[in-house]
Amino acid sequence: MSDAHPFRDRAAIVGVGRTEYSRNSGVSTLTLALRAIKAALDDAGLTVADVDGVACHRVGDSAQAAVVAQSLGIRDLRSHHDLWGGGSQSMWAVGSAAMAVATGMAECVVVWRSVKARSVLVGLASGPADGVQPAASSSAHIAAVVADHLGMRPR
Repeated sequence: MSDAHPFRDRAAIVGVGRTEYSRNSGVSTLTLALRAIKAALDDAGLTVADVDGVACHRVGDSAQAAVVAQSLGIRDLRSHHDLWGGGSQSMWAVGSAAMAVATGMAECVVVWRSVKARSVLVGLASGPADGVQPAASSSAHIAAVVADHLGMRPR
């Protein structure tokens, strides 16, 4: 039995993008997702025309995978994963994208997380003198491109 992972040399993250982090972006989570995806594709040297799969995990006002795919103009969507919930769902979104690429279901899958959740203030004993700190970052908008790193070549 081989020690090699079944995805080894079959799928890789080839680009990463993000939007700026802010307390109030002034735009929708769809816009944030599209901006992060564009940045990830630019980083990978790919275009939207290369994308045939989408994967995300979302809660609250996050942009739905089908809406993002339609907004990107993807004509032949071969892989679609829209996971609901937090916690380890981000890992599952990346894993499902890698599985889609490794099995030949898709060639290039974009994965993103877009949310406009505001931080809440909580008292912390080890915090500053006033005992109030943000519980989490105010928002995160990231994307990655998962592709067959042997077969997909930047244009």
